[in-house]
Amino acid sequence: MFHQLKRRFILTNMAMLSAVLLVSFAAIYLITAYQMQRQNLLKLENIQSDTLRYQDSLQDNTFFQMVGDPESYLDAFGVIVDEQEQAVFDSSFGILSQAWIEQAVTLTEGREDGQILLDGRHFLFSRVPAYAKVDSSSETAAIEQFSQISFLDITESRKSLLELLAAFGGVAILTLLAMLGISVLFARRAVAPIEQSYCKQKQFVQDASHELKTPLASIRANLEALQTNKQETVQSQEKWLGHISHETDRMGKLVTELLELARADQAEQVMALEPVCLSDLLERALLSVEAILYEKGITLGEQIEPAVSVAGNPDKAEQVLRILLDNACKYTNTGGHIEVCLQRQRKHVILTISNTGEGILPEHIDKIFDRFYRADDSRKHTGSYGLGLSIAKSLVEQMGGTLSVSSIPQKITTFTVRWERI
Repeated sequence: MFHQLKRRFILTNMAMLSAVLLVSFAAIYLITAYQMQRQNLLKLENIQSDTLRYQDSLQDNTFFQMVGDPESYLDAFGVIVDEQEQAVFDSSFGILSQAWIEQAVTLTEGREDGQILLDGRHFLFSRVPAYAKVDSSSETAAIEQFSQISFLDITESRKSLLELLAAFGGVAILTLLAMLGISVLFARRAVAPIEQSYCKQKQFVQDASHELKTPLASIRANLEALQTNKQETVQSQEKWLGHISHETDRMGKLVTELLELARADQAEQVMALEPVCLSDLLERALLSVEAILYEKGITLGEQIEPAVSVAGNPDKAEQVLRILLDNACKYTNTGGHIEVCLQRQRKHVILTISNTGEGILPEHIDKIFDRFYRADDSRKHTGSYGLGLSIAKSLVEQMGGTLSVSSIPQKITTFTVRWERI
């Protein structure tokens, strides 16, 4: 599914870019070709006027021969032809051979304008009426019509347009290849969060189903045990009923935590923030775990600055503290030590809760806040579903803070909460 999404993203980008390049290059090419054509037509008009002017200055209709360089070449000239398509005058003044001119005239027969190919060069030509000549030497006056054909070498213009096309093609190919690489990179980055979110959601559903299935299976087994002893009294079945009650409580706790996560995930949910005295909340939270600390022989160290306040929600802030302290109590070794420190540091309020114990391996650090994630599979039945730290992180972020963890395996684990001071 995500591979198809990436391909669509890339194809869409490439199609849009190709369309933009095609339209842009086509517009530039057409404008350039149009301007060249206009310039060539203006040159043809100049050739027409110059040819008549040259003929008038010579006072006759004969070829004017001049000695020129045999290697010389004219890229523009005019020819006046009679009704039999015979050249009677040309503006090359002998630089171009009569045979070459006659060949050029022959190629234009029957057309008013267009292009011809002569000796590997392209010429643009235009034929217009020149003048009429009356022959009064005979009894019947004869009128002979003369036409003027103007020639312009456009080989270089065509070459320039072809080079422009080649340049556009090269730029387009290089641009498309570069954009293909960029599109692939951006497609991966754009789809990665979606793919990650989808995978997490899928894993979340699987884990939640598994966690719910375990107490349901236990409840079913205990109910079957009750059904096999229908004649027994309720008091005699107290063991099975106790198991059912315990598993029901576990399910209730799981559902409560799932609902808490669902509320925390609502993007539109905005937590109302107010000044909260963390010092008082932390003192109260520590009192609630004194019995656990005493039972496990855990020593507690406190460094709590008085009257430390942050912007937050009192209930949610206390919930975060209880989750972190409960986590520390669970994973502190018997006879271990927990250190709690709350202090101001410049513009921030820093809370650290450290505990001795097995610690967290480096490969588990990045996943410790994932839902249902427990680094040690042997601790799956300690009453924890692996949701507490995920809930705590969500709540801290909603209150504008950050929650992070560091650990030295077999030594110490430290959770750090950072808030902005008020």
